[in-house]
Amino acid sequence: MACDLEFLTSAVDDLGKLIKHNPTLAVRLIAEHIPLIAKDPIGVGERKKGDLSHVRAYGFSFRGVPYRIVFEVDDARQSVCIVAIGVHDTAYRRAKDR
Repeated sequence: MACDLEFLTSAVDDLGKLIKHNPTLAVRLIAEHIPLIAKDPIGVGERKKGDLSHVRAYGFSFRGVPYRIVFEVDDARQSVCIVAIGVHDTAYRRAKDR
């Protein structure tokens, strides 16, 4: 199921910071990882537990550093909303605060 893609304003800020500090990573996010989430959010995303039980997370590594894209799926609207993007712990902390 291909989904519409939305971003929280703060997630756009996360992406902007990554573009500024690491353009190669940003290209990979935009060209590879985010389209995978839009195409099959349930298949690629892992449901989180506890305080983050309302979101899913997609993980990948870049140059040995683990990153996460945290997102919510709205089955009724067939949409995905990106909540946070960043290094593993930072992405989860940001998602918790949003």
